Amino acid sequence: MEINSTKGNEIDSYINDNSTCSQHNKLAVQLKGARNPLEVYKLPVELMSYNKRNGRFAAEIIHKQEEIGRELDPLIEEDRKVIRELLLKEDENATKLLKDDLIKVGQLEPGIITFDGVVINANRRMAVFEKLLEETSDPKFGFLTVARLPKNVDEKDIYRLEIDLQLSRPYRKEYGPINELLKLQEGIKIGLTPKQIANSLFGGFSEDDIKERLERIKLIEDYLEYVEKPKKYEEVKGWHEHFIDLQAAILTFKKKKMSAKEIHYATIAGFELIIAGVPHMDVRKIKNLMTEKKN
Repeated sequence: MEINSTKGNEIDSYINDNSTCSQHNKLAVQLKGARNPLEVYKLPVELMSYNKRNGRFAAEIIHKQEEIGRELDPLIEEDRKVIRELLLKEDENATKLLKDDLIKVGQLEPGIITFDGVVINANRRMAVFEKLLEETSDPKFGFLTVARLPKNVDEKDIYRLEIDLQLSRPYRKEYGPINELLKLQEGIKIGLTPKQIANSLFGGFSEDDIKERLERIKLIEDYLEYVEKPKKYEEVKGWHEHFIDLQAAILTFKKKKMSAKEIHYATIAGFELIIAGVPHMDVRKIKNLMTEKKN
């Protein structure tokens, strides 16, 4: 993730000119294999930008970009509003609870931003603050308390930090199953191994757990190609259990030493059942039918 020096300089200038923005405390985070204490500041929301790589709404971002035919740019005001609305609508019940909480008690835990102000952790909080600022014109909603990462962190450092904070077992509830898979896939795309991803997660993930999930997102992508809706992950929301069962069936076929051709046709049969809208338990029947035929 390349540093935007202009934005970094703007934040530096604000901190230098506003001594009261320092919260005189630190937030310890895991970076480059060690605990690092980060300075915490209260900064204007306009100095910060949304992280469109936020895994909690990855599928929604991909869908919106497909819809408008271009990449969203969080530094463009129009796109910033689009991203904000996606965040607010991604889980409207959670957004309402957060909004009520921020009104009553304010922000208790600091978020985390990159050196140049990209919000790594606290995107939804910032979205709610901006919405409240619009609705009330109360200036207190124009600020977000954040810990600021140093310049020397790279894309892999940020990814590891994100999944540690957001995807480890105690915090996974805010991720939908498809977005969880996409976040793990992102780690591979930036050059991490399944073992490195597993080691970055707190809560008992193994290398095999990660590999299994990566195979599942590949199966989902194969399905989307099959129905001629490539990368339209929104199409499979609510169907995750179907792909778990189909993946289990395929694994059984492989253990039974079935041919690649047989596995291919069984996979297509599974896709057709999903298209037909059958309950996910019915997908398991493929496993029984194919193994009975093989025996």
